[in-house]
Amino acid sequence: MRKYLGIKEIVLVALLFVSSFAVFFLTGKYLFLILSGVVVLLFLGALAFYQYTAIRGYKLEFTDRGATHWELSFDELGIVADTFERGGEEKYTHKCLYAELEKVAILKDKVYIYVGSAVCYYVTHDSLTQGNFVEFCEFLKEKIPAEKFKMRTKRKYFPYGR
Repeated sequence: MRKYLGIKEIVLVALLFVSSFAVFFLTGKYLFLILSGVVVLLFLGALAFYQYTAIRGYKLEFTDRGATHWELSFDELGIVADTFERGGEEKYTHKCLYAELEKVAILKDKVYIYVGSAVCYYVTHDSLTQGNFVEFCEFLKEKIPAEKFKMRTKRKYFPYGR
């Protein structure tokens, strides 16, 4: 959600809301009060719609399809993610090259692999079936381009942009 709703958007909506109230108090015209209400309703409606679609998408993707578990395998070219659905009866395979990954974050006990803006896999040291966690992290650092590891640690604030 932070990808679509940042500090700029919140500041803009707040400025519209406050300025419409200021103009209402200066002119006494109720049109500006109505417009400020419309701004708030549209903003809240957009947030509610986003939440609804996110929950609905999760339900369609995982709950209704009966996803039981995932198996990730890493080779020289990319990642292969196998999703087992319908109680493990059906298998869906998703292949992604290392160059196509969005971002990768290596923490002390987990590795987060962002395949897309809405798809994230994580690997813990307990979930590895072969090798150890340190070797796995070194393998990823070797195979994945360095710019994929650059994660933003500090939010940028208005008016400096994204």
